[in-house]
Amino acid sequence: MKLKINNNNETKSVFFLLPLTLVPKTYFNKAKAIYAFNSHKPKLDHHVFVLFDTQEVETHELTRFEMFNTYLDCEYFGDHVLLTFEIHKDFHKDHKRFMKGKYSRFSEKAKNAIGNHFSFRIKDESGKPIDSKIFKILFPKNEDREYLEDLLGTQLDEDCEIFDSPDLDKETFNINNFYKLFQ
Repeated sequence: MKLKINNNNETKSVFFLLPLTLVPKTYFNKAKAIYAFNSHKPKLDHHVFVLFDTQEVETHELTRFEMFNTYLDCEYFGDHVLLTFEIHKDFHKDHKRFMKGKYSRFSEKAKNAIGNHFSFRIKDESGKPIDSKIFKILFPKNEDREYLEDLLGTQLDEDCEIFDSPDLDKETFNINNFYKLFQ
């Protein structure tokens, strides 16, 4: 799964919550979707739900998640399996910040976990190292806000976020939508 921060089909959970499970990013390469919530399990509010297509993932690839203490469960839905991970307790406040779209206010530990998943430095077209979009969202500078002000044609608060809050409908796994998505 190639992760792009500007792909409308990607949830923000991919970038800001999945790393807080402390499971290496490469383990999720075959994931179909990642969610912050499960509408059928509302009490699981500090969790991440990862959907895999059983046709594309081997059983041993699924069982390797069991060695992580943040792994909780898996449920099968036809040709798909939904794995449940708990966000490490050190990051529960960051989960609340995520809900409010307060990415720049994530703890340093959470920012480091995200940085371990996604590179904070990338190369532009000419090969010059630049800050990644993830980095700019977590550590916004005045110039980033000014660029956004020019783009939107409005004045922003000094401490505003430069990325919108998560869409809770997109961030929620719902079995009723499941069959519509994968038919």
